[in-house]
Amino acid sequence: MVMDLRARHLQTFLAVAEELHFARAARRLGTTQSAVSQQIQRLEELFGTPLLLRTSRSVELTPAGEALAGEATELLVRLQGIARSILAIADGRSGTVTLGAQGAALITVVPPALSRLAAEVPQLRVNVRQLTSREQVAGLLTRNLDLALVRGVAPDDRLTLTELAREPVMAVLPVGHPLAAARQVSLRRLAGESFVLWDRHGAPAFHDALVDACRAAGFEPEIRHRVRGIDARISFIAAGLGVGLEAAGYRDVRRVGVVFRPLRERIDATTQLAHLARPLSAAARRVADAFVA
Repeated sequence: MVMDLRARHLQTFLAVAEELHFARAARRLGTTQSAVSQQIQRLEELFGTPLLLRTSRSVELTPAGEALAGEATELLVRLQGIARSILAIADGRSGTVTLGAQGAALITVVPPALSRLAAEVPQLRVNVRQLTSREQVAGLLTRNLDLALVRGVAPDDRLTLTELAREPVMAVLPVGHPLAAARQVSLRRLAGESFVLWDRHGAPAFHDALVDACRAAGFEPEIRHRVRGIDARISFIAAGLGVGLEAAGYRDVRRVGVVFRPLRERIDATTQLAHLARPLSAAARRVADAFVA
């Protein structure tokens, strides 16, 4: 069948068609004349018709051979292109990976990793979706995501979790707040303040860690506003609607109307790389390695 056609068949046929001589074609291909004859015979068997007229003195193309010669070069290029594409996918140099990321990761760990990938494997496409940690876990389990950058996800037998980075949590205050000029803020000094935090549903473990830290400092935080999105939370804090507790990575983005101050207590915001507890595709593994490196 024609589906059994291989690139080496076409390469051999083109050499014979251009040289019109089996010995010269063999020398050109770096093989033996008998090997060339076998390849041509196999090709004729595949097509079910003679492609060459052979005599003891000459080699000529049959009409079918002339037709194949006219198409073979383009077909060979296409076959080689398909082979390159398949090999690129097989070793992760091509393909598409869907990556979920929570907000802070988009600022701290995603840009440098994607920059490295763009330089090293420009054909590899990474589709990034901004989602809460809980949404990302759901996306992994439903296989809508290949990889996820989450925060404070508890161990789960269904997932593989790798810690990528730790950064301290900082107090976020309006510029006019009495503690705005302090070099360091104790959580106890925030007792009685209204807090602007995110909805617990998005990252419950991290949210609970902050609340527990406040309780350890001797007070129950009054969460006046639950706001999704760092820009919206910063706007609320800048407007004097409360204070916040955010990962230090957000400090690196210019924020108007607020100040970030280190906490005396150490609270870590941990970014984890998550994926299903199963072997990754070559493309997903290459992306994962870019974050772990």
